[in-house]
Amino acid sequence: MNKEVVFISGASRGIGTAIAESFAQLGYTVIGTSRSEFKFESKLDNLIPLALDIADRNSINNCVEYLKDNNCLLYTSDAADEEDSVDLGGRRI
Repeated sequence: MNKEVVFISGASRGIGTAIAESFAQLGYTVIGTSRSEFKFESKLDNLIPLALDIADRNSINNCVEYLKDNNCLLYTSDAADEEDSVDLGGRRI
């Protein structure tokens, strides 16, 4: 995976797809998410589709595990409390 990773939510269609493809064409590795599984129409190998439903705790945990396994930084600005946060190896987000 390219060291420079762009994480885009809502990447399965419309503006999200256009932004994801634009960053990929510039050479970034793009992780694009959508509530359900999807595939990018573009055949660029640096476009990675990932299902992420933020209303489903298991989906969030699967995404976090994927990002941890792929040396990505995940940042969120709205973890309401300890119960809603995720443990990333000793750091909670």
